[in-house]
Amino acid sequence: MHIPQKDRYALQAILELTRLYGTGPVKVSAIAQSQSIPPKFLETILNELKHAGFVGSRRGQDGGFYLLIEPSELTVAMVLNYLRGASVDAEPTGDVIDSLWRRVDRACSQIYESTSFAGLLEEEKRHAPSYAI
Repeated sequence: MHIPQKDRYALQAILELTRLYGTGPVKVSAIAQSQSIPPKFLETILNELKHAGFVGSRRGQDGGFYLLIEPSELTVAMVLNYLRGASVDAEPTGDVIDSLWRRVDRACSQIYESTSFAGLLEEEKRHAPSYAI
């Protein structure tokens, strides 16, 4: 399944803001560096996410972007649905392959809808290597 680069970057940026949730605004340059996202492209994406009401921003020396929605309430589906707009399904041909793609699409949608950014962060922590000294 192909996920456009813009969508990937948006999800990465929101996950980074989830990691830093409650610490105050995060500069675009910090997000860009930690997630290896081109800063200008990231700024465009964050402004789009701001317009959608997912993130807020503050100007000035201590400025940057921050989440407006609790990470446990913000789902991957919410972000992807906004970025992609209303999806228009192709006219079904009625064959078995068509049925397969509809099932795959429904399964992906269910996963996106049930996955919050807080959940992704918890999953990341569970899979992070632990170093014993």
